[in-house]
Amino acid sequence: MQRDEQSELPAIFVVDRALPGMTEAVLAELQRVLHEAAARAYSRGVPVRYLRCIYMPEEDRCICLFEADDLAAVRDVNEVAQAPFLHITGAIEFWAPGVADGEGPIDRQERSSHERT
Repeated sequence: MQRDEQSELPAIFVVDRALPGMTEAVLAELQRVLHEAAARAYSRGVPVRYLRCIYMPEEDRCICLFEADDLAAVRDVNEVAQAPFLHITGAIEFWAPGVADGEGPIDRQERSSHERT
């Protein structure tokens, strides 16, 4: 999925992973190495950025989101990070009506949805 020439925003890519036996510590390490691999690629002029991860412990599954100009950049970052994945696909991100991209009433601090409040 190539970025449209008229678009100012990079494309969004979803990386789907099966991660049986994942712990929060291992997930934190995965996040760190993905972020570092993307930062190194970016410093070499490859427009790619690791955005975030959604972990579904009941399914032993993890979905990671990236911004990039093309799928190859996302694949390279995951291979450099040695992060196993099932597949990578382009995606379209929609925000709730009336909410600007990345803004909203939700506290965006990293936290587990399984934390008890």
